[in-house]
Amino acid sequence: MNDFDAINVLRVYRNEKTIFPAGTIIRFRGETPEDLGHNIGIVDRETALAAALVDYIDKAGFPQQAVVAISNLEKAEVE
Repeated sequence: MNDFDAINVLRVYRNEKTIFPAGTIIRFRGETPEDLGHNIGIVDRETALAAALVDYIDKAGFPQQAVVAISNLEKAEVE
């Protein structure tokens, strides 16, 4: 196995073990950021086993980031 093959195997492994891989469109449930404007966001990256860094839009219409517990997220069905 060369480096390229090893990296591909690790990427597949990581995507299979993560509930919300980077780029997943989510909705907040339970506790939300205090300044949440729209209940939709995009996972930036995982920060720990039970949390993710999420990009979202605040009440003023500006992009923000928050660390959110995985239990407070659900995959969004978007059109």
